Formats: sequence, C-alpha cells, structure tokens
Amino acid sequence: MSQPPTPPTPPDPTEPADGAHPPADEIDEDTTPRHRIPQPPTAGASAPEPAAAPGAAAAEPRWAPAPAPGFVHPVPPGPAPVPAQAQAPAPAPAGAPAGAPTVLTGGQVGRAAARAGVGYGVLIVASFLLCLLTLLVSALSGHDSSSSATTWSSTAEDASGGLSILTLPFVLAGAALLGPLHLSGGSDLAGTDVTLFLVPLGLTAALVVAILACSLLLPTRPTSVRAAWLAALATGATLAVGAGVLTAIFHVSVSDSDGFGRLAADPLLAGLGALLLGTVAAALGEAVVREGRGVRVDLRRLGIPLPAALSRAVVAAVVGYGVALVLVVLGFFVWLAVSDDGGLGAAVLATAYLGLSIGALGLGVGGFGGVTAGGEASIGASGGDTTLTLFTSGSPAALWLLLLAVVIGTFLTAAALARGGASQRRWQDAWATPTVLAVATLAALLLTGVTFSAHVSAGDLGQASGSGHARLAAWTFLVAALWGGLAEVLARTVVGALVPASTAAARTTTPTGPVHAGAGVPVTGAAAEWTAGSVPPGPGQAGPGGPVPGAGNPRGGMSRGAALAVLGGLGGLVVLVVVAAVGWHVLNASHGPEKQVEAYLGALSDGKPSKAFEIADPAVPDAQRALLTDDVYGDVAGRPSDVKVTEVEVDGDRAVVTARYDLAGDKATDTYTLHKDGHEDGVFDHWVMDPPELPEVPLGSLPEGTTSLVVTGHEVEVDASTDELAALPGTWTVALPDQGPYLESSTATYRVGGESQWTSSTYQPLEYKVTDAALQEATKQSKDALTACLATKDPEPDDCAIKDYYLWDDDAVDMRWTLDTAPTFTAKDEGYDDMIRVEVSDGKATFSYTLPKSASHYRDKTEHHADDVEVDYAEYYQVKDGKVVLDDRY
Repeated sequence: MSQPPTPPTPPDPTEPADGAHPPADEIDEDTTPRHRIPQPPTAGASAPEPAAAPGAAAAEPRWAPAPAPGFVHPVPPGPAPVPAQAQAPAPAPAGAPAGAPTVLTGGQVGRAAARAGVGYGVLIVASFLLCLLTLLVSALSGHDSSSSATTWSSTAEDASGGLSILTLPFVLAGAALLGPLHLSGGSDLAGTDVTLFLVPLGLTAALVVAILACSLLLPTRPTSVRAAWLAALATGATLAVGAGVLTAIFHVSVSDSDGFGRLAADPLLAGLGALLLGTVAAALGEAVVREGRGVRVDLRRLGIPLPAALSRAVVAAVVGYGVALVLVVLGFFVWLAVSDDGGLGAAVLATAYLGLSIGALGLGVGGFGGVTAGGEASIGASGGDTTLTLFTSGSPAALWLLLLAVVIGTFLTAAALARGGASQRRWQDAWATPTVLAVATLAALLLTGVTFSAHVSAGDLGQASGSGHARLAAWTFLVAALWGGLAEVLARTVVGALVPASTAAARTTTPTGPVHAGAGVPVTGAAAEWTAGSVPPGPGQAGPGGPVPGAGNPRGGMSRGAALAVLGGLGGLVVLVVVAAVGWHVLNASHGPEKQVEAYLGALSDGKPSKAFEIADPAVPDAQRALLTDDVYGDVAGRPSDVKVTEVEVDGDRAVVTARYDLAGDKATDTYTLHKDGHEDGVFDHWVMDPPELPEVPLGSLPEGTTSLVVTGHEVEVDASTDELAALPGTWTVALPDQGPYLESSTATYRVGGESQWTSSTYQPLEYKVTDAALQEATKQSKDALTACLATKDPEPDDCAIKDYYLWDDDAVDMRWTLDTAPTFTAKDEGYDDMIRVEVSDGKATFSYTLPKSASHYRDKTEHHADDVEVDYAEYYQVKDGKVVLDDRY
C-alpha cells in the first residue's frame, strides 16, 4: 500500500521561494494576503510528483486569497496536519508585503483630494438640478416662479462678482452634508430665527456614490492598512475644508421694504459631516476589489476583520430591503401624485428631496415599528410625543401595504442569504442579519428624522420659542432585528430549500471534520482541490479523500414540496393579514369620526335638524330652540351643501374634525370635537360628537306681550323673556306675528355661518311699524272728526280742536260753523308705541252767530257776527287691538 505524499515545508510568506512576490498590479488591485498552494497529486497517485529536471525553471506557484480571520481549510481524511511549530508566521496585514511604506506619496494625496473634489462637484450639480426641477414644477403648476426666482440671492460675492441664484445649491449641499439649515428674518416689528435639521439623503447618496466610483477610477493604491486610512482621511479632510468654506460663503437672502430673510446651512456642522461622510466613503472605496466584471468590498484592506457571516448579511440586507425601499418610495410617489392635496409636481419634488427618508420611515412603520412626533412651546400648552404605527387609531388603511413591502424585503433577504450559502451555515451565525438591520435602523433614526426650533421676538410684545421633531421611534431597531432573525430562519428552512446555492457558495461550503488553522499554510491532496474551487461532495458521496462526514442536507432536511407548501401558507397568511387589516381600516373608516360629522352636516343639508340632533344634540335651552325644528329649518335658504371634511386629528380617544361646505355662495368652515365611546358590533370604533356650539341670533327687546315669532313663514311660540335664539347654518328671516292691516313687523335677516355672517354691528331689532292703511285710517278719522266739529252749533265744541274764543255773550242765536278753506291733512308714523300724528293745517273756518237786541246786555239793536278761526292743529292716533283709535292723552 502506497504512502500518502508528505506535505512540503511551508514557505515563509514574507519571503516566497525564489524571492518571488505577487506582481505589483495584483497588490494594487487586491491587497489580500496570498499563500502558495502546491498542486496536489492526481487522483490515485501513490507518490509525489517527480522533481523538476535539473536546470529547469521552477513552476510558478498559484496565488490564492488568504482566508478570512478565523477561517480554516477543510482537510479530508489523509495525512496529519503540519505541527504548529513548523508553520510560518502570519503574513503582513491587508496583503501588504513586508516593509511596505505606511505613509502616502504626493500622487496618492493628490488622488485622494481629487476624489473629494469630484464628489463635491457631483453634489453641487445634483443640487442645482434639484433647484431647476423645483422651478420647472412650480412653473408647470401655474405659480409665478420667475418673480420668486429673482429674489434668490446671496449677500456674498460669488465667482462672477454679483448676486446669483446659483447660491441655493450650496445651501442644499450643506444640508446634505448633515448641516442644519438656519432661516432668519425680521421687520421693524418682529424677528424670527428657525433652525431645521432635514437631510436630503438623495443628495447625500449622490456624494457617496461619486466618491466610491472615483475610488475605482483613481485608486490611490495604498500599501498598508495605515496608508489606506490616511488616504480616506485625506479625502474626508479635503471635502470638509472645501465644503465648510463654500457653505460659509454662499447663502440665500431676500429683502424688501417689509423686511428681510436669510437661509443658510451651518458651515461648521456641514464641515464635520463632510469629514465623516468623505472619510467613510473613501475608506469603502479603498476596500473595493475588482473581481472579473464585478466588484466586492474586502474590509480586511482596512484592517477590519469582518466575520464572513456579517459580510454576507450586509449584502443580503442591501439586496432585499433595497428592493423594499424602492417599493415604498414608488408607492409614496403614486399616492401623492393622485391625491387631491398633492399632484404630480408635488410627488416629483417630495420624492426628489425626501424619497429615501420617506422610504426608511415607511419601512419602519410597515415593520410594526413607529414614527414619533412631538413638540413644545414657551407659550401655551406643549404637546407630548405622538407615535404613528399600523395600529394607531385613525391611521390610513394604506399604511398596511407597507407591511407587504417589509415582507417582500425579508423574503428577498432570506433568498440572498440562501443563495450565498446561508442555509448551510451554523445556527450560531444567525445573529448577523438582525445585527445589520438593527444598526441600519439606528442610523436611519439619526438621518431620516426632522427636528426644528424657532424663536420669535416682537420687541415690547415679548418673545416666544418652540421646537418639534419627527423621527423613527427609538424602539423600532428592536423590531428590525426581529425581522432580520426571521430572514435568517427562512434562509435555513423554507427559502433555503427553494433557492439553490450559488456556485461560489457551494465551493466555500465547510464540511465538518478534522481541520487545522493557519493562513498561508500549503494544503495538499483533496484539501487542495477544495481550496482550488472544486465543489465538495454531496451527502453520502466520496470526495477526493473519501466520504465527507457530516456534510448533511444543504436544504436543512426540508423537501422542495414541503418548502413550497410552507411558503405558500406563510404568503397566504401575510396576504390574509394585510387584506384583513386594510378591510378593517376601510370598514372602521366608515365608523370614523369624520363620518359622524358628515352625517350631521348631511342631515342639516336636508333640512332635518331632528336627525342631526340624534347624532349630536346641542346644549341649548328649550327657550332658545324655536328655530331648530324641521318645519322651520326645512324652509331656510342657503343650508350647507357640498360638505367636505378637510382635516381629521385623532389623539387617543379624542378627535377633532374640520369640515368645509358651501353656504349660499359662501364658504364656511366649522370644527367639531368627538370622543370614542366603546365599539359598534364589538369591532368598530364608536365615535360620539360632543354637543356642537350653535350661534345665537339676537332679538333685542320684543314688544310687550309677544308670544310668537314668524320665522321663514312659520309662526313659532317663543318666550317673551328671551332676547336671543339659537340658529343653524343658513339664511334666516325673523318677524313678529301678524297684527292686522294697520301694523307690520320689521324683518330681521341673519346669515348664520360663513365668512359674511352677522356680527354685533348688524343687530336688527324686531318691532312693529304702522302701515299706510293705518295712516289713511287716521287721516279719515281726523277729517270725520273735523266735519263733526263743524256740524255743531257750539263755539267751543267738546273734543274738537277748533274753538271760537271771541264769543262771550250767552244769548247768541243762529250759531253755526262754516269751513271757508279746507285744511291739509298729513299723517305720519311717530316711530314709537304705534303712534300716528295727523297734522291739520292751512284751513280757515268762520263761526257765525246773532246777538239779539237786549237792554240787559246794553244792545239797542240786533247784531250779526262772523268770527274767523284758524284750522291748524294736530291729533294723535294709536293702533290698538288691530284698530286705529284717537289717543286722548294729547
């Protein structure tokens, strides 16, 4: 029986045989430490390969990447491994040859600085395009963008020596570099200072991608870990200095006769953000290794021994949840484009500015996390934090579609893990994806939120300040870790049974059995074949050195049919949950607070207060409800129409609903409060409207004895002691009841609701006025009274205004009145107590009489007399009990 070949003595990796090192271009392109792997003997050989002929050139050894830290080559049954004391020392870090320089050359520093310049240039160009997009959307939307565009200027001199709209991209670039925005302004009366932290992550991503691409096009080729970090730091420092200076120079300002305003990014924080982003992006660029037509990231070039499980988890999460992020952003774009409050232009701008942030927030909510918002103010009550989740009362049903995006991302992540061989890994490695998602969520918590603070000073009036924020809930990273754990489980079970492992994954499958450690140790025999890339034997198959013990089923023992059944069941369950949740939200929305308001206003629109009051009965005393009946309100003109709920704010068991409606050509807005009172059918929220406050129509002091009013043609009973009545939206006409032909009531018209409704200056008292018929009746009675007086033979007739005060004798005979000139009768309303004044003027009368001859009166003959009397007086009449009567008080 032939003896197995004896492994050769391992060479010193720092001093390869024949003094040969890997070519310089290989070190530049991939600085991973390499070790020499001797060619194994062919299958069935019983002796080592013969030595080369004397004088023949030595065969070129094959260079293979050194394994990751902790990785050990599998060794099939065969000779014992070389003792540890016989092994050579470990190679230099990051594949650098021994004695490699750890400082940068001038060319390397130049290329590192060039990466910063290219990255910032791409950032400015992207910001400028975003500004142009804003102007274009504004112009297409019908806004006057030209006038607003001309106001964008800078107080700093730019390259052209003037003021330019081109300064705004530098402000946006500062925000993309994590610099808060400062907005300040003021006038003669007040000043305002606002700070806003809102990162346009799309622009930040453009910067990072540009630096990564430049790292491939302009590699610095560091020869050590320290040199790689120095190159990355050089890029970050260059970017920090340039961005900080330009951010400090360029800002946007506006000014006119009313005041001024200034918008700028914080140059110090923008510079620090540029240092961080530039250094990290450049460091990743140094770790990029080309492999054929593709690239990969090898963090060992940076001295970071990233575990293989964590590396595969990062790639899988980027693939899976990257797709989910795109789905959320697309969904947001479509939703905003078709919504009434948005439109295509708003969707384009919102997605361009905040698409990545919205996508991250959406995944957080869809994964059963939350978004927390809150604020506080120095004046008034400060609101506590409010968290939006899928289960928040009043949240849109469409939010549950975000769960589908998270599920899709989880399955795609599991598929990527299984494709990369995750299903064949140990369960102890299942921590990787939860860790990646938790860290990514914590980063999103810092970068995707918005915080602001404001301070207002109004001189002698005082000052006020406030702040607010909206970001992922702090506990969302825990939920993200659970989703990562689910992806790991699926990769080892259901998805792992359906997704075949890639060829590369199969080559790196590690069977159990005797192994030995040591990077750079030459491996012979079957081990060399596996290391060289051959697919390891399957379960029960013999490898080059015999059967592989413990290889197991790479699909975790689950058959393809069982996996399909489980996957179908899980998918059906997810779809069922989402459909049920959306259906519940849709049905519950029909029981939402806004539905109560719509029903209430709908009943008023139909002229049915009784139906509206079944929904919410106003807290109005009975004495003031005369106008709130169906008969009366049904004939009111201008009732609410085209009702539309404009805003719904739900806070726990309380809700505030704002509704807008047409009111006789006017627009009216009312706000209603509601509270939750149990559930309907044991499932849906039951909202109850709080008693609405109704306007009160002022009536003033009603005439004494008034017990009814005529409202829109209906006579209604009222309490004479009341001076106001509650009214519903509409145009009301109110009058006193009919009192016959001689009195008529004034009519008060009240517009209740809307911007032009009655005010205190439009007070209209209700009172009676005499009619023309009453004036004519008073005139007639005055004429008749004069005629009656003229028919008497009395010089001073009773109850008459005409009298002859010249007749003193008591023996006069043949006395009579004669109207010489008919007077003028003028009747007018006195304006109080239903009084009528009749003026009789310009009349002349004669009172004739005869004085007989009488010795006792010293008359010696009969005398005939005719005294002239002026017919000029006034009489007063009053309407009482439906009649015009003479008021004898005057």
